Amino acid sequence: MQIHASFRTKRPVRQKLEFETPMDRHVVLTLGRSGSNTLTDMLNQNPDILNVGEVLGDWNVLRKVQRRLRLYPQNADYLDAMLRKSVLIRVANTYRNHQRRKSGAKHEIKRLSDIKTLGIKEFSLNMHEFGVADYLHARPDIKVIGLLRDNVLDRAMSYIMLRETGVVAVRDNTTGKQQVEIDPEELISILEDVKSENQGLQAMLDELPSERVEIVQYAEFFSDEESRIATMRRLFDFLGVQQHQPVVRMKKILQRPKSEMISNIEACRATLLGTEFEGLLDE
Repeated sequence: MQIHASFRTKRPVRQKLEFETPMDRHVVLTLGRSGSNTLTDMLNQNPDILNVGEVLGDWNVLRKVQRRLRLYPQNADYLDAMLRKSVLIRVANTYRNHQRRKSGAKHEIKRLSDIKTLGIKEFSLNMHEFGVADYLHARPDIKVIGLLRDNVLDRAMSYIMLRETGVVAVRDNTTGKQQVEIDPEELISILEDVKSENQGLQAMLDELPSERVEIVQYAEFFSDEESRIATMRRLFDFLGVQQHQPVVRMKKILQRPKSEMISNIEACRATLLGTEFEGLLDE
């Protein structure tokens, strides 16, 4: 692990000790528009769990701090730091606790000494892009929650609605624009990309020993409250933490039939005829 010179000079003790406290580690491995914000929020409602979310993306605040301070220049080392009590994790948890105090949710404030498992959420696409596709395979102590959204049309539509409305997640009944017009040819391209991404995620999960992986299917998880409760109980057992009863605090962007969301749905249906995606808009 390489440490910026200023940190070696000013804080040698903290840098030496930051990895000494043992802690279980986990990763939620998924793809965009697969319900991962809701899942990680529900995990974080358990007092034994801290999941700091995505960390590889250039937009991420922790990533910007890491690069500004020139800490952990290798991406694998950076991920290791995100899964230990590193200086970045301490900063992240301090900021998180500050936000909880401001919002009046003091019961969600966490001390790192109380955390049983520390985790991140990351997209399989980012793992490939940043050259750490084999990271999980090389670290057998990390537990992996694979979140899959197999329905290519739903993932594609969620992406399109995000692009058109700018709404990442909703906590009320607001869903942005009532309808969107989709370029039919672009729809096919997006569906093909989504299918390829899904296959890549599945392949990455298949490379890991089954005892290290717990799969969550989007369709089952979001089907009803009973399924969500059963899924979270299974995940808490898998992570080795106490049982808890989290609540859903976000709502799906896609809450209406496709016919009500796509203004030119007949043109899209016609373009999909004869392709492997024929009939998807009839569901």
